[in-house]
Amino acid sequence: VLLTKDGTMLICCPAGKTGDCTVPAGVKTIREKAFDHCSGLSSIYFEGSAPTFGVSCFSGVTATAYYPADDPSWTEDVRQNYGGTITWVPYGEAADEFTITLTDYTKGAAQTSLDLSAKFSGEVSFTVSADSAVLVAVKDGDSYTVLPCTTDENSEHRFALTVTGDTELVVAIKGDTNLNGSIEMRDATLVSQVRSGAYSNGDGLSSLTADINGNGRVETRDATLICQARNGAYTAQW
Repeated sequence: VLLTKDGTMLICCPAGKTGDCTVPAGVKTIREKAFDHCSGLSSIYFEGSAPTFGVSCFSGVTATAYYPADDPSWTEDVRQNYGGTITWVPYGEAADEFTITLTDYTKGAAQTSLDLSAKFSGEVSFTVSADSAVLVAVKDGDSYTVLPCTTDENSEHRFALTVTGDTELVVAIKGDTNLNGSIEMRDATLVSQVRSGAYSNGDGLSSLTADINGNGRVETRDATLICQARNGAYTAQW
């Protein structure tokens, strides 16, 4: 990022920057529009006290901002969106930090904005993009809780979860019963076995992926719809 010579003002962050960005402790002011068009940023780390923020310094940015929890300057009034969509998360001695692990059953077909190199606490939001509809679920022992998906006007699929401890996430393609990363005829033939309990994969995750229409049940109709999804005649809903 571009700073003034004395390091007290952050003038701008390059629009093409992706992933993480660190704001050094010496920064006292973030200039208006400093992060304008930095849509590729996922995380912003503040190392010091709260600076003065330009009114729209985060215009067009959707990211998680991490601030030192033991610094009293980071008040609720300071932690605003400033023209973007910013999720504020504390870190340090005064806050618990937890690790999120992700198991990808899509074989890389799905892309997530979740930064697995970071520590998390509280509300975490992230996006997932893929050609086929996917489900994202939190693993709890041998069961899963599917996260609700919100799709905005740009067809970005957003998920949110509350992190209160180390968390295991999975992402899988809807209709991919055997979890091999693609929808095939085999997936349709396995539906009846999933219904009867004769087949289970991913600690029971197959019962969620086989439910391609998302009505909460594995039915014969799911097998028909999986066949249609193979040739593009049916699209599972996010």
